[in-house]
Amino acid sequence: LHSPSHSTTSSSSSLASFYGSILYAKTNLSTDAYLLAQALYQNDEKKRAILLLEQAGLLQTSTTTTTTYYEQTKKPVDLKLQMEATLLASSCYSSLGEWEEALVLLEGVMRYNPPHAEADYHNTMFAPPFHSEVESF
Repeated sequence: LHSPSHSTTSSSSSLASFYGSILYAKTNLSTDAYLLAQALYQNDEKKRAILLLEQAGLLQTSTTTTTTYYEQTKKPVDLKLQMEATLLASSCYSSLGEWEEALVLLEGVMRYNPPHAEADYHNTMFAPPFHSEVESF
């Protein structure tokens, strides 16, 4: 038996993958690659999602780094997007039962500490709230 909600979900994720691939083919932006990878994940195309994230330079593997990707493409890689892509890829590996690969990705992220990350974190978490008006006593 076929449930209507399952076919609707499957149809929606197939459409998302289709339009996402068109978008990424036109823009070739890492943000669009990530959106397409999310659609592929939802469409149970996990291996394809991982491959796309690797090709887009969003995953740091033992053979690629953010620096070498930037040198090859001259496109900067957003750190937050790269972290989200790593989590998505590790979810893909986990759902495929490839635990070692998921662990390697997550361990790689744990070792990555860009020089500005600590300062950025501190500034966003501990900065005083912005007030447009100065209170007078």
